[in-house]
Amino acid sequence: MSSSGIETAYRISNDLYNLRIQRLETIIFEISDVITTAIEDHFQETVLEQQKYPDFDEQKFYDKEQILDNELGLVGSYSTFGENRFIEMVSLCHSLTSMKLYSKLESSTSKDTKDKFELVNQSKLITKFIKFIDEKVDFLIERSIDLYIDPIEDVSSQELSMFWQPIIKTFRSIIRSTLPVFQYVKINYPRYAKNIPNNLTVPQYLEKRLIIYLEENIGSQRMEFFIGDYWIYLWTKKKIKFEKKLKLSLINCLYNINYTLQDSSSKSVDEIMSERLQKYLIEDFKLPVNENYLQSVKKYFQRNSYLCMSVSLDLVVKMNDVMVENTIMNPTVFRQYFKSLCDSLKVNEEKSIHLHNERDTQLNLLDVRRAFKSRHKMPLFNDLLVSNISSYLNEGHSKYMRTKDPFYFLQSIILLFIITRLFNDVDKMIFNNVHSIMGGTIKFYEFIVRLFDVSIKKIMTNSLSASDYSDNLFLIDYLLRYIPLELTILKIHASFIFRKLIIEGPEKVEMMFKLPFMHSIWKALEAQFKTTPEYQEYNSLLQTIQHTTNISLAYNSNNMDIDSELLTSISPLFLEKLKVPVSLYSQDDENPILPASLDEQISGLESYFRSSNKHDTQIEVKQAYHLHSCEVTSPFILGNGNHLIFQLNLFQTCVLNLFNDYYTLSYDTIAKKTNLSSESLDPTLTSFLQIGLLKKDRTNNFSINKKFHPDKKRIKNGKLRISVAPSRKQQYTNLSSAGTENREGNVSMWQQELLKACITREVKASGNGLNMEVLQEKVSTSIQGFSVGEFKDALNKVVSDGIILQKNVNFYF
Repeated sequence: MSSSGIETAYRISNDLYNLRIQRLETIIFEISDVITTAIEDHFQETVLEQQKYPDFDEQKFYDKEQILDNELGLVGSYSTFGENRFIEMVSLCHSLTSMKLYSKLESSTSKDTKDKFELVNQSKLITKFIKFIDEKVDFLIERSIDLYIDPIEDVSSQELSMFWQPIIKTFRSIIRSTLPVFQYVKINYPRYAKNIPNNLTVPQYLEKRLIIYLEENIGSQRMEFFIGDYWIYLWTKKKIKFEKKLKLSLINCLYNINYTLQDSSSKSVDEIMSERLQKYLIEDFKLPVNENYLQSVKKYFQRNSYLCMSVSLDLVVKMNDVMVENTIMNPTVFRQYFKSLCDSLKVNEEKSIHLHNERDTQLNLLDVRRAFKSRHKMPLFNDLLVSNISSYLNEGHSKYMRTKDPFYFLQSIILLFIITRLFNDVDKMIFNNVHSIMGGTIKFYEFIVRLFDVSIKKIMTNSLSASDYSDNLFLIDYLLRYIPLELTILKIHASFIFRKLIIEGPEKVEMMFKLPFMHSIWKALEAQFKTTPEYQEYNSLLQTIQHTTNISLAYNSNNMDIDSELLTSISPLFLEKLKVPVSLYSQDDENPILPASLDEQISGLESYFRSSNKHDTQIEVKQAYHLHSCEVTSPFILGNGNHLIFQLNLFQTCVLNLFNDYYTLSYDTIAKKTNLSSESLDPTLTSFLQIGLLKKDRTNNFSINKKFHPDKKRIKNGKLRISVAPSRKQQYTNLSSAGTENREGNVSMWQQELLKACITREVKASGNGLNMEVLQEKVSTSIQGFSVGEFKDALNKVVSDGIILQKNVNFYF
């Protein structure tokens, strides 16, 4: 071809290329104008209304939006622009990427006077077309945004959430209507479209470019804030049409294209949403943690799932995990909810039990366990369960220590067993904690027997209300029927009844045996232990006690006139030696000299017994002096005008009776006149010296302390019990005997006194008070080798003696 011909071809090809480019550009602009006008007509009024009136009619807004969707559907279809328009766009794209186009070459030297031309290869044509497409995309992005937000740099989160839907609708509608142009290269020349990721379609790639443009102008930090805040706005809004609201939401767009922030953090959308939801749940989620907490949280779970499904099914599990970890799996929330479940079984803050929702409570805790298990967090659940069981028991025990009402602690135990009934091996966990708090297994069963005693005393004195009686009976019945106990309780209860018989006499025991409450206890014990030999022994002892009680009452009835003339009256008990609990056997063979009136009564009693058992002359009657319990009227006058009564054992009575005739007595004289060994006499004299009833001078002579004032806190019903510590011989025997339990504990008297002194010293030194754990730790630095039970015994003694005070959980001097 001649040079003139080439020049003509250059001019014609470039004119034709420019005409086609202009035509394609015109088509894009025309479609853009039509769609933009359609959106402006419907959105401006509604958006401005929403901006001006936050509480506008949302249903009206969605109705208008539906009309717009219908019109946009027509605008973006073949029927609106005609099939020819789409064919024309494809034809223009084909021509612009494959036509013969000449370009002018620059002269290499100044001597060249003629222009030179060359045929543009297809690669350059395609590259040039791609550049054109990129420019149009940038134009459409800016137009779609500037139509609603101008300037974009100053847009607020509220404005962005308000205008995002018309922005994305405008952009998507234009892209959909001109899609043959924008996806032409991707379809026909894929190797030139490497900038489009394989995991994204062309429309998704173009949307990503729009969002990148948005982030570049408003900043990555504001973009992150918007995503998080908008998600919480949707999450907390009471009424919202999720599918409609999220169909074109920025969050939906970001998630579908797997968008990450363009800054150094490169956070994904789900990471931003998770962090923001977690922050909201920790700082602003104000949901009362009560027995209905799980049901309330489940509603939010449904809402969260519904909201996430509107974005992606993959998002549901992840966001629900965030919810679970920051609600019911949060240790603080778990503790509050666990306590509320236990407390929900109570009608009020007192002891009343309310079991109408027992099954629901058990299932709620089981649902919580499933939440941990499904997320492979069972070790965490077990740790929280152990911790909260211990905490709840300690709280109940602290209330028991403050109020001296053991049913508060029993209630804590029972409620824990009730709500964890559907779990395996939790009962062992509860028992281990109870035994640890009480100071051992024996102490726990002594506590149960004390429960029996407290209720019996209140019933016999008519100080137990009908509701409390019902609650106490329920707690004890539940304990004995549904909680596996050890046979130890039978031995301890048997010893308790026997001691009660010795100390309070047959009349009180007879009244106690007639109570329906006692029969309920026996029935429950029988149901659990009936087939064991230990229960047979226990039942045999009860029958023996009943028999001796009848004998004693019959004796008192026959000798009522005689007794009324004497200053000393007795209530005799006849027991077979084998029926006496081993723990009450005496290691000493004492034969004390009794006061004359008492000796006469006992001699008459033996005669009465033999005359009543003439059929069996082989029976030998032997006095169990160490078991005798005496009540002695003292000269001390109480506030009500009555004389104070001392509750003593027989040896104490023999010693104290001597001072009716003597002002001062030496140790040897007392031993001679009472015929008591030092193993019995020493602790007897010590008991009087400790409370100040007797005093000892420098010559070791003993006399009545005229300045003695009884401790009013220890006086109950006008009576003062003067306890005697076990003799040293008894202490060693009890410590070495496996089958014997010492009522005073296995700590010697001097060690308990030492513990009491150390406790008092540490509390006094602290000034600001100490709780039990800190106090025990401080005492352990001075004394080693004591158990928790021994420490608590000494602490309770110091508190009951009024040496230190307890307020809430702290102790003060």
